[in-house]
Amino acid sequence: TFTLQDILVRFHRMQGTYVLWQPGTDHAGISTQARVIQTLTEKGIDPSTLSSEDLLSHIWQWKHEHSHIILNQLQALGISAQWERTRFTMDEGLSQAVLAAFVRLHKQGLVFRKKTLVNWDTKLQTAISDLEIISKEQKGTLFHITYETELEPLTVATTRPETLFGDTALAVHPQDDRYKHFIGRNAFIPLTGKTIPIIADHHANPEKGSGVVKITPAHDFNDHQVGLRHALPMVTILTKQGTLNDAVPAEFQGLSVQASRKAVIATLGSCITKEERCVHTVPYGDRSNTVIEPLLTDQWFVDTQPMARKALDAYKSGSLRFFPERWGHIFTQWLENIQPWCVSRQITWGHRIPAWWGPDDQFFIAHTCEEALDLAKKHYGKTVTLTQDPDVLDTWFSSSLWPFATLGWPERTPPKEHFPTSTLVTGFDIIFFWVARMAMMSLQLTDTIPFRDVVIHGLIRDEKGQKMSKSKGNVINPLAIMDEYGADSLRLTLAQAASPGQDVRLSQQAIISMRNFCTKIWNTARYAHTHGIKNHTQPPTTTHPLNTWIIGRIATLQNTLKHTFSGYNFQESARLCYHEFWHELCDWYLEATKPLLTGPYASETRNTFGFCLGTLLQLIHPIAPHITEDIWQSFGEQKPLAQQKWIELTPPQKEMEDILWFKAIVSHIRSYIKKLPKQPLSFALWSKTERVTQYYQTLQNLFPHFIGDHTPTWKDNSTLTMTLCVAPDTHTLLYITAPDMDLQKEKASLQENINALSQQHARVIQRLNTQAQAPEETRQSWHNHAQTLQKQINTCQDTLKRFEAIRR
Repeated sequence: TFTLQDILVRFHRMQGTYVLWQPGTDHAGISTQARVIQTLTEKGIDPSTLSSEDLLSHIWQWKHEHSHIILNQLQALGISAQWERTRFTMDEGLSQAVLAAFVRLHKQGLVFRKKTLVNWDTKLQTAISDLEIISKEQKGTLFHITYETELEPLTVATTRPETLFGDTALAVHPQDDRYKHFIGRNAFIPLTGKTIPIIADHHANPEKGSGVVKITPAHDFNDHQVGLRHALPMVTILTKQGTLNDAVPAEFQGLSVQASRKAVIATLGSCITKEERCVHTVPYGDRSNTVIEPLLTDQWFVDTQPMARKALDAYKSGSLRFFPERWGHIFTQWLENIQPWCVSRQITWGHRIPAWWGPDDQFFIAHTCEEALDLAKKHYGKTVTLTQDPDVLDTWFSSSLWPFATLGWPERTPPKEHFPTSTLVTGFDIIFFWVARMAMMSLQLTDTIPFRDVVIHGLIRDEKGQKMSKSKGNVINPLAIMDEYGADSLRLTLAQAASPGQDVRLSQQAIISMRNFCTKIWNTARYAHTHGIKNHTQPPTTTHPLNTWIIGRIATLQNTLKHTFSGYNFQESARLCYHEFWHELCDWYLEATKPLLTGPYASETRNTFGFCLGTLLQLIHPIAPHITEDIWQSFGEQKPLAQQKWIELTPPQKEMEDILWFKAIVSHIRSYIKKLPKQPLSFALWSKTERVTQYYQTLQNLFPHFIGDHTPTWKDNSTLTMTLCVAPDTHTLLYITAPDMDLQKEKASLQENINALSQQHARVIQRLNTQAQAPEETRQSWHNHAQTLQKQINTCQDTLKRFEAIRR
């Protein structure tokens, strides 16, 4: 997340854009309190004996000791945020914003309190949201239990037999002919004999089990809805600690869910007619790893449906965009089916809900206790004692205010240059937790979208695509990576693997590869220093085609990167930087400068090299800021590279043919040297085209620095007696003396290459034809790749034809 954010921040800053990147942390209510309780327990302190004030004191102390760690990690990574503006969700200003938001939502009729069924974490003893649940499939047992009725026994199946004490009805489907005569009759709960009605409801599935289901409205979400439809009693049988309460027979009271299940099974005896193994889904709390129990409690809610409509309208109008777009559809589906948001948590660490209770259970929502007392006096006609609600707000409530609360809201309107923000970069796993809630809150409280673009990235996985886990031993510690390989190596690896919206496979070998790239950059700078090359911030005038060509390459790269960075295509940006620096600047240009650094082109080449190296450092800087900044300042530059603005370069209309010709000849010769390392090879060139002759005359002194003694001569076609004649392009013949060459094998190899290139070409064309919605710069990249492949195919086919014109 932060690597990709920093890349964007640095890129836009270097375009001359004013960028505000507001750093900060949230208080992570449940997670932090759970961690502190664990720490206290390990120290021999029983947290249950502490007052709320004492527990808060311990949590604040823990926060002060540890909150710097994540910020230090980000700074080690090279994050260039405005650190002096760092905020914390429980600092004074943000705390006031949270209270103001809750009060305003209440005045707008969107806050309400209700006794309803919630997900209850018995370990942390608090309600949690659906989004904080991990559903795990596990093996269980389906118990078939007989219920006596006024007519004849009925059988129901359940994996939770202990909940029968909370049953308030049996249900059958209204069209199930087997049970129509039972509707309106009574049944009797096993062990207690309590009378409950038999009702008709579509929740009962005639094709599942016996077609009869037990209804426990206070301990099952589906049953709860049935209970509401039929006005059934809501019988709670669990305490908040997860033990059976006094609503059950005495012998079961105080038992845990698992212990009571065993006891109930043993006591039911012959009432259990069948047991069968099954696999069912069990909800666990994502922080406590404890089985979540549905529990009927009083909670505070925010009515999110009206807020969701505003966020949906913003998305559908194009004011809010997702990259990749498919995440926008998921965003839409969730908002269209949104339920009220349970915002109260029964913990100590967090923002206390600004509600005060009077003597008759009337509550007053206000910014302060004094304001609540005034409201109460108006209500009662006299001064009364009020008690503040003990619950705190869900952490995501305060986090949802981040885009505008950090900028002074509600005391002042956030400045237009800062709000709405331009871009949010985050993982897909918190689209509902955070992205949607920021959108809803911002539109509801400020009538403004919080951000225009939402860039979604995947999760970091190991090289096999598995989620990192300590138990699997496949965790890669980013701090250890930075210590061993450098922060830039990690950043480059993450950027190069950041395919839009896809999970990132992180391997040590990939990091080593990027470390080698950083070494290549450093060695290139050392080459420049060794040859007295200085940094040049403006493109020099060039006369040698090599210098003209490399400046054109840099200009083209810069122009392309503006599109890829702006379009959030981090992977393509990193790939282009790697390729142009390593394979164009180093493999070709640097090697070719060696003969040019003496002679008539020396000054021009030094200036060109200095300009291209400096410009490439600028282009790579957003991804690899440390090494590029160090090298930049090694040239004596006073102004930091991070503050340099990219100069405007004009990409050439087309690549220079003479350099392309030179690279093609060198590549062909190298391929034969590699295939026939022990052959006494010699090479000659011929062309009837005048400009090709000029290419050779201009560039012939560069050949020895690429292919040594295999430098080709220029021959008259009529005087040559060679082994093989190939066509590097449509205007040039390359003659190769290789007496022992297996020509049939060469033909087969060439045909195999043609087939492979054709398959690649077909795949790219298919992608162009089927992915019409891809970004324009991506489609253009595919189109260019297809053209390159087709040229390679044509050249190979021409060469294959010329195999027949072999002279011995």
